[in-house]
Amino acid sequence: MRHYSNLQFAIQTLYFASIGALGSVAFVTERSYVLLGPETVGTWACLAAVVLTLVFFLLTLSCERHRKHFEAKALRLERDMSEDVVDGVPASKVVGANTTMNFFYIVNVVFWTCILAIRWRLIVV
Repeated sequence: MRHYSNLQFAIQTLYFASIGALGSVAFVTERSYVLLGPETVGTWACLAAVVLTLVFFLLTLSCERHRKHFEAKALRLERDMSEDVVDGVPASKVVGANTTMNFFYIVNVVFWTCILAIRWRLIVV
């Protein structure tokens, strides 16, 4: 279980670094690209950000599914051994870290999709 919890934080770290790099490419106004114009590179960066967000969202969901699977196994093992280690840890019932991150990924997909729509002139600002 600890492996998957640590993996989630590693996934988030890589995601934030990648999105930061793509954001800097997408929103910098002065560029000197030889083959492609700055508008084209910015559009590709926005498109890559949407795809990257979806990929990392799926990775996070998979990681959470594995963590919950092993947590259930640990709880069954704990009951069989009459221990109270995993079951005794309180968890937030209102909003958990996974709900917050899932919401964050969804907001990012909407944000980058809106930026793409503005670049493709589907939305006029």
